[in-house]
Amino acid sequence: IQAILHEEFAERVRTTGLSVMNFFTEVTIALSYYISASVVNQLEVKQAWKISCLCFLFGALVTVLGFKKDRRA
Repeated sequence: IQAILHEEFAERVRTTGLSVMNFFTEVTIALSYYISASVVNQLEVKQAWKISCLCFLFGALVTVLGFKKDRRA
């Protein structure tokens, strides 16, 4: 997105590029939901909470490792 918003591009290119990126992001989310809806609907609440917690912990781990790597550089 930063490349699209670069000041050397004309305003029309920046706004169109950003709109296209936003559109494809929305399409990706919609397709992901459509494809996974049947699987998600079959999950029990306990399983869904476990998956959510694991995803959160994984995200936290990646963040911490990123900060540590950034401090070393």
